[in-house]
Amino acid sequence: MANKLGNNLNIINVERRKPQLRALAVEEALDMTGFGKYNHLLLAACSLSLQAMGLDLFGGSFTVAAAACDLGLTLPHRGLLTATPLLGEALAGSGEAYTGNNGGALVAGVVVGSFAWGYLSDTRGRRCTLVWSMGAGFVFAALGCLAPEWRTFMVLKLLSSTL
Repeated sequence: MANKLGNNLNIINVERRKPQLRALAVEEALDMTGFGKYNHLLLAACSLSLQAMGLDLFGGSFTVAAAACDLGLTLPHRGLLTATPLLGEALAGSGEAYTGNNGGALVAGVVVGSFAWGYLSDTRGRRCTLVWSMGAGFVFAALGCLAPEWRTFMVLKLLSSTL
């Protein structure tokens, strides 16, 4: 029996082919892989995430205008709170001296956060990083809604926008 199997193995000639790689157009690649329920759900999830991020970053200006009397905000405080999601430097002092002309600090929070989360997503995985950053951003944004004073609101808003 062993001899018979050995002879049969010699007779069978298995060709191993190397896969041929070629460049594809985007439309051709989509036709080959298909576009179905998963893609639609992924598009919906990414759209909702992007809308939530935009609302978190720029919706604070509406909150600040509505809460100006409740929190006892002066005009410089309102400007500081409105720009907080885009600030990246450590904000020292009470905010009375803030004039709104700190152009170097604008957009630094989003940029620094983007570099940090980009590195983490490349090293730890995009799904894991997205879940953690969106979850932590939600927690800090929700806590910001409960902030009793403007300094706490500013710190929570800064953390929410950086994450």
